[in-house]
Amino acid sequence: MKKTKNNKVKQKKKKSRALRIIIPLVIVLIIIGGLAAALIFNLFSLQDMFFDTIYSLDPEYKAVDELRAELDRWEAELYEKEEKLLKNEQRLEKLKEELDKRKTELDEREIAIIPLYLRPLNEEELTNMKSIGMMYAKMAPEDAAEILASLYSIDDMAAILYYMPEKSSAAILAAMDTALAAQITDVLLHY
Repeated sequence: MKKTKNNKVKQKKKKSRALRIIIPLVIVLIIIGGLAAALIFNLFSLQDMFFDTIYSLDPEYKAVDELRAELDRWEAELYEKEEKLLKNEQRLEKLKEELDKRKTELDEREIAIIPLYLRPLNEEELTNMKSIGMMYAKMAPEDAAEILASLYSIDDMAAILYYMPEKSSAAILAAMDTALAAQITDVLLHY
């Protein structure tokens, strides 16, 4: 039994001696590795500084650096100008849409105040207006004058008379009340 106890004590001493050697050795290796990494990093940094110093002595290298700096500045300016241009294009597009909208509204208002006979008519409307004019032109002037005066406003009467042959419209105006004929003539003259 004594031998087993002695063996156990010896093994513990060997283990503690091995740990006393291994731990400092690992610490030394870590320190050496860190120093080696720092040295390599510094060497590459020194190498870069060395090459920069050598290249800076070359006038062409300086010119290339200056050109690069100028190109970078131009690129930044172009980027800013492009941004401004895009913003201006968007603003112009919005303004164009607003202008088109206002123009459409203005056109609609103008058309609404233009007398019927001066409005731009499409083919169908023009055909209808001429057809109504021809219908009244075929009537007796007194009958046409009476019907026109009872059914239509002054602007509508002026439009119908405008699209009639001149002889017929003159005869109908002559058959109308003089005050009404004067109003229709005034509308025809001033618009």
